[in-house]
Amino acid sequence: GNGNSGQINGHHHHNGSRDCDGKLGLGFGGSFNECLVDRCQSKAMPLTRYCHPHILLDPKQTLYKRCKFVIRRSSADIICSTDAGTIQCSKPILRSTVPSLCPAHVVKTEKAIKQALKKGGLSVSSSAKLASKFQCVISEYVRLIQNRRRAVAAKGSGDL
Repeated sequence: GNGNSGQINGHHHHNGSRDCDGKLGLGFGGSFNECLVDRCQSKAMPLTRYCHPHILLDPKQTLYKRCKFVIRRSSADIICSTDAGTIQCSKPILRSTVPSLCPAHVVKTEKAIKQALKKGGLSVSSSAKLASKFQCVISEYVRLIQNRRRAVAAKGSGDL
């Protein structure tokens, strides 16, 4: 034989017969070495029947999550602060990745932060410096919020 018996060719899913690669789908028997998605010619990753771009379609996988970068928001989202019409990147990234961004959107986000800091009069050279300056910006922002809350609380107690 040519080793193609039972192979997924993109037009049908498995035929229900027991394949020799067992429960893990390791592909030892030559079956399921292509991604299960129709017309996808990519090789499935080990321990799954999906390629990397389609791995999130595997209900059993636990290693990957979606990139959360917001590509577009609907006007209703902005007004009502919901996520209903939000369109996210959704490329697969490792579940342990923090922040939940694919490599391209990490770069895009860092550029946006650098531009915002530059507008605010801060210059940033390395991403390590960026992280520490970002911490400074966050802690300063928290300090301002706390001061504002204290001022409001002081006003409120003075009226009693």
